[in-house]
Amino acid sequence: MTNASNVSLRKKKLVIGASGFLGSHVTRKLAHNGDDVRVMLRRTSSTKGIDDLDVERCYGDIFDDAALRAAMVGCDVVYYCVVDARMWLRDPSPLFRTNVDGLRHVLDAAAEAGLAKFVFTSTTSVFGAALMCLLGRGGFADWGGIYGAAYDPATFTGFIDWAMIVFGIAFVGILIVGLKQHDALERAARQ
Repeated sequence: MTNASNVSLRKKKLVIGASGFLGSHVTRKLAHNGDDVRVMLRRTSSTKGIDDLDVERCYGDIFDDAALRAAMVGCDVVYYCVVDARMWLRDPSPLFRTNVDGLRHVLDAAAEAGLAKFVFTSTTSVFGAALMCLLGRGGFADWGGIYGAAYDPATFTGFIDWAMIVFGIAFVGILIVGLKQHDALERAARQ
């Protein structure tokens, strides 16, 4: 089989949330790897991060069944990069709607689409109760429910959870610096 025929048989990779920080980098990496990329965006989204890429665009919302089905047609992998990270909101219901209900809605569509893979990128809520407490949004039990004691730094497992949070925050910082350096090296290599 020739290389050209391999390209024609490849399925598309769909990135939902491609206009965001992480989604634009995932889209860019896939496009640079030669993958056939489709992105699903809201019409109101800023696309500065992907405007220079040759990707197929489709428009819709994560709560729009028809748009989700259309976006997933012919795709074997979906990269889900949608997040509402406004942790400062007094009312967390918009966060829950996007980050929980939205994900569930997309997962339902993905299950019907028969994908080979669904790649979920997580949110700042992986830091859970500890982050909420640091932000002054209540106690551990308020955010952890029956698992609230797991974040108690006076226990061994709570201490480990706190250590993982600190290392997680450090990792995110290193990742951001690394991505900036990677982009700089790519720009220099193209010149």
